[in-house]
Amino acid sequence: MNLNIVLFVLFIGQSLCNVVNDDIKAIGKSVNKAPIEEIAAKHFVFDPNFRKAVKFLKGSGLKELVKEAETKPEFNATLQYLRDNGLDTDDIIPWSYLQKSLEDIQDYNGVDTFPKFLEEVMNVLPQQSIKQQIKSYRSRDKEFENFFQAIKTDKFRSLVTNARKASSLEEEIRVLSENGIDIDQLINILFTIIAWG
Repeated sequence: MNLNIVLFVLFIGQSLCNVVNDDIKAIGKSVNKAPIEEIAAKHFVFDPNFRKAVKFLKGSGLKELVKEAETKPEFNATLQYLRDNGLDTDDIIPWSYLQKSLEDIQDYNGVDTFPKFLEEVMNVLPQQSIKQQIKSYRSRDKEFENFFQAIKTDKFRSLVTNARKASSLEEEIRVLSENGIDIDQLINILFTIIAWG
């Protein structure tokens, strides 16, 4: 399992402009991947819901779900905010990046603990090191700084919360849940990482 999938999940719901994306990839490359790979291997062997979530992420289901979400006003309001702050959101999820991140994971049938996997990964991430790197990138890269300023605002949090609670997105959230993906956990992880910056 590659750290790219963790970074993807942490920043799901937004694609980043090239400079910001490159900075995030650089931060990810500096993280020791061995503990994350061990956690992934354990979950892959023992957790059928983890396998189900990975299968969903690898398939066309997520892509179709995002296309549908893009038609909803609450989701679009969040995208427009990101666009207004210089982020490229034309392709909301970098599909080729996701596919590359999942290429080593085999397809399994199964139905429980993708959220547990993410929790364990969050516990092994070197928080202080990531904080320092984010701080460093913010101080030397204006686009990265603008990105972090935009997503640290109450307005961004409010937009995400409104999208999460929107009745128009209930079906998309239900599909994620049925595939072992907890949107509330993803939102919490997103704002935890944002707080590190």
